[in-house]
Amino acid sequence: MQSTIIRRAVFVFVASCMGATVPLSVSAMTTAQAMSSVAFLRGSWHCTGGGPAEDDVYTFTKNEWRDTDNLGGVTTGTFDAKRQKWVVFFMSADGEYGVNEGDPFVNGSSRFTFPYPPGMSSHSFTATKVSDTKFTLGKQVCLKQ
Repeated sequence: MQSTIIRRAVFVFVASCMGATVPLSVSAMTTAQAMSSVAFLRGSWHCTGGGPAEDDVYTFTKNEWRDTDNLGGVTTGTFDAKRQKWVVFFMSADGEYGVNEGDPFVNGSSRFTFPYPPGMSSHSFTATKVSDTKFTLGKQVCLKQ
């Protein structure tokens, strides 16, 4: 036990000297906990701003959520508990596709980036739960119907 504490203290010290911030205690989120954090999405939403208005329907299974929209797009997300990242696959009706990933939601927000396809990194966005009936995705504002 004492050697674990010493190793952690040395790691934190070395990492902080290199400019990193490392929490002393890290509690990993399970997939079930992560899915619970976005359960408010279940149901129908109307989203406006940042493009054409769209109506989205979110459905859930045990380990994933799916969003289908009236414009022909499909998005599926799951939480990778090993990497502590949301992994989201998307396809739009006009041929756009890709993968984005985001950190666990902290205080209702998560930052998402696009590791694939290459060159999409400038399209990162923040998803924020405003309430159980409102959330934002970048410039989009979505209201529960």
